[in-house]
Amino acid sequence: MGIRKIRPFVSFRPRAREIGIRRFNFQLFPTLYYSLDNRLLDYSIFTAPINFRTESQEHIEFNYNPEQVTLEEPFEIRDGVTIPPGRYKWTRYRVMVNTATKRPWVVQAAYWWGSKPGNDLFVVINRGWEDIDDRFRSAFDRGTVKFQYTFRL
Repeated sequence: MGIRKIRPFVSFRPRAREIGIRRFNFQLFPTLYYSLDNRLLDYSIFTAPINFRTESQEHIEFNYNPEQVTLEEPFEIRDGVTIPPGRYKWTRYRVMVNTATKRPWVVQAAYWWGSKPGNDLFVVINRGWEDIDDRFRSAFDRGTVKFQYTFRL
């Protein structure tokens, strides 16, 4: 089965220094999957209706992320457990805040919630660069791995 994948990205980044906001960053980042006969199968629409950085470099963000997966055939997830064909929809939300990196202690917190919770694996890689003689070199690498598993009784 072939698919068509569309991933546009739109961002609007106005400034509002008169109210202490260095920059807003409103985002819309849909990922759409269509069948070859142009039927919408799956989608994930990441939005940031609230996303700004203050003049002091603190960051606050709220995300709204509706998703849909279409199963055209039964899907067995383990022996004796089969998900029937159909369209499955859920919505996830996130609130994230972080302090400016210029502070002695940098704090970042994020909280996701929403419908059809499941298993998630998060891998975050940060690489810092330094400019030496007009050449960029890696200054540090940091990694974090988080696994989240949901089970029901």
